[in-house]
Amino acid sequence: MPISTRTNIASLGAMRALGQHTHQLGEVFQRLSSGLRINKASDDAAGLAVSESLRAKSQVYAQGVRNLNDGISLLNIADGALGELTNIVTKLKELSTQSASGSLSGSQRSAINTEAQALSDEYTRLARGTKFNGISLFDGDLSDLRLQAGFGNDGGIASGIGGAIFDDNFSTVSFGNQTGNATRDVALADINGDGHVDMLNVGQSTSVRVQLGDGTGGFGSITTYTLQNNGTTKIELFDIDHDGNLDVVAAGRNAGVGDVAVLLGNGDGTFQSAVHNQLNGSMTYGIDIADVNGDGLEDIVSTGYSGVNETFHIAYGNGDGTFQTAITIDTTINTQGYALALGDINNDGKLDFVSNGTDGGSGYAYVYTQDANGNFNATGGFQTSTYLGLDVELADINGDGNLDVLTTGTQSGYSSGQVTVRLGNGDGTFGSGVEYQMNDLISFTTELADLNGDGVLDIVTSGTNSSGGGIGFRYGVGDGTFGDVMSFDSGEVTLAYSVSLADLNEDGVLDIATGGHSAGTATGGVHLASTSDGVSSLLPFDLSTLSGARSALHIFDYTLDNLTLQRGEIGAFVSRINSTINTTRTTSDSLIEARGRIVDADIATETTALVSLQIKQQGAAAILAQANQQPSLAIQLLGG
Repeated sequence: MPISTRTNIASLGAMRALGQHTHQLGEVFQRLSSGLRINKASDDAAGLAVSESLRAKSQVYAQGVRNLNDGISLLNIADGALGELTNIVTKLKELSTQSASGSLSGSQRSAINTEAQALSDEYTRLARGTKFNGISLFDGDLSDLRLQAGFGNDGGIASGIGGAIFDDNFSTVSFGNQTGNATRDVALADINGDGHVDMLNVGQSTSVRVQLGDGTGGFGSITTYTLQNNGTTKIELFDIDHDGNLDVVAAGRNAGVGDVAVLLGNGDGTFQSAVHNQLNGSMTYGIDIADVNGDGLEDIVSTGYSGVNETFHIAYGNGDGTFQTAITIDTTINTQGYALALGDINNDGKLDFVSNGTDGGSGYAYVYTQDANGNFNATGGFQTSTYLGLDVELADINGDGNLDVLTTGTQSGYSSGQVTVRLGNGDGTFGSGVEYQMNDLISFTTELADLNGDGVLDIVTSGTNSSGGGIGFRYGVGDGTFGDVMSFDSGEVTLAYSVSLADLNEDGVLDIATGGHSAGTATGGVHLASTSDGVSSLLPFDLSTLSGARSALHIFDYTLDNLTLQRGEIGAFVSRINSTINTTRTTSDSLIEARGRIVDADIATETTALVSLQIKQQGAAAILAQANQQPSLAIQLLGG
């Protein structure tokens, strides 16, 4: 190699080697300091792509574990709430057992019932108020709880939270013909003490038809008992003789006179022969049963028609299933009375009543209040429709403590069937009416019940839609107003006269039985409520009577069973989630491990490389120092 003062080839070579060793040593320092083999894409482009995919998947599964833990928290809250609901129902069962004892007086049962109804309200509040992260757990919105634990549809697990709550639909499970040319009224109750709801209906035949329920929505063969020989319009089930068994009270016409027939129940689903109580007038249409005079015995107040005017009568009970001779309240009103409802509308502690009928071609209601002497006096009235007034209900629908009145009727020309709501003022008067259309043509009968389990009364009506018999319902808001109308065909070709509600299949949700006629033939149908997962309010019960307390025992029994099953379903889902958490964590850990094999630095290898490169760097530096001395040799030669 020549000696030159211009180009130091040896120095350049040593410098290049020193730079390479220094660069390589810097990369080793980076890998050792970060612990990663891949610190930038140029380190290993393919490895980086694979590792980033693995990292994303592991983070998804880690989030899935957090989602599942949130799900467990939600279900733990639900299970805790169900535990408290179970405690409430257990206490209610204890109270109903106490009230079912024959050693208690009526006032003592009333006190027990007051406590029980307060517990029922708390049950509803707890069921509606149980939430997680702002999500109501038992109102039906969470019928399918899906927890995302991974990718796509296959990466989630779903299950319900159990229970049952109404989901706005009914399915017709049975429909058929009955005896006679029309079914005018249907009653539902457990009449044989087996815990299943039974069905009784009456109409324009001469008998009451009894069918025992099987607890699934099905009913057995028909047994008939003779009633009025001119047809029956109304049936009520009440323990008239205080023996703990439900009795039949049926209104109609017998031998050309308005009549109320009583069939005492034997407690096994059978009844004794009818005992007739004649009322003045030619037909009894509507009745209501309550202790009117405060003697602890049930009395009957009725409305009907005398051929010219509406008639009101009261028959005081003797407590043994018989009644005293009916007393006329009024026969001077030019109305055909169809329905009557008892209630304390002026908050004086005495029962009053409101009737609804047809007066001069329009629906009209009359208000009668009871004075201190037990006499009823007409104190008001109002128009209820432009054609027919057919039913009336009293209830506190806005929670102000005053009874409100709901009247059912039909507008002129059968143009629509509607319910008119008037809020009570608490002094025996009512506010202006608000109309709610319920059926296309006719609304005949109204029932108030909590369909959707929110603790607020809803409206249910039977009548006629454009396609035939139909049922309309609106959910109550709680302030005296109601939501949009929903409806379904009840099966009758012509008209659904009556509607009654009870839990026919023992799922804790109210179902519907209807009666009417199709082309002159009596008909009846059973319509079971469709449900989604949730917790409905408790079914209606009354512990103030012996028969009511006995019936409530069965309600609380299967409510407890349903709550237990619901808690079991939640527990099973929690177990499934725990298993999924273990699997998801294992998957996430495996992905992290796989990524580590790609991106993590091998410390032993890198340490070896560090020592080697440091030696090479030091050697290159020493050689570079010597190479840099070569130009000085040329200077020395020139100077020599």
